[in-house]
Amino acid sequence: MLGYPKYVDQNRDGILSEEDLIYLGNSDPVLYGGLQNTFNIGGLRIGFYFSYSLGGKIYNYSELAMAGGYATNQYRYMLDAWHPVRNPDSDLPRAGTDDRLVPSSLQVHDASYLRLKNATVSYTFDLRKKTRLLRDITLAVTGENLWLWTKYNGFDPDVSSEGTSSTLRRVDMGAYPRSRMFVFSIQLRY
Repeated sequence: MLGYPKYVDQNRDGILSEEDLIYLGNSDPVLYGGLQNTFNIGGLRIGFYFSYSLGGKIYNYSELAMAGGYATNQYRYMLDAWHPVRNPDSDLPRAGTDDRLVPSSLQVHDASYLRLKNATVSYTFDLRKKTRLLRDITLAVTGENLWLWTKYNGFDPDVSSEGTSSTLRRVDMGAYPRSRMFVFSIQLRY
């Protein structure tokens, strides 16, 4: 039927069944870690921390539910879904097909990312020559989860909607992304 998903009969027995399931990849990254450094130039101090993950797969369950019907929010890429007039050559199934609710490789994505997890900029004003009460004042701003570079179409590839279970890692069931936070501080030293 036009616009409906197509599934592959892997064992070629003419029946789509559990025996047609195939391995789609590992959720564990090939390489992960971080890079941290701090620079001091006079009274100015700049620090940052990047975290990264290369490789690994994530299953976007929320994409399965959102792309399947007319009555739900949908991902932006669904604008390119199959339609008999607007887009008859698309390889994406049309919205509203009940068959879209069957998991497939369409919901498995690369979970690689690079995140600017933390950055701090501070400046220390030396007051020893100007007053005897204060030695210095430091003004600082710190940001958490400032930027995320990824090709993943969900909010964040570094999620696990199923908590700490080792069997359900990297399953995104619409988990809310990590919040971005800014902290401003003033430090007075006597």
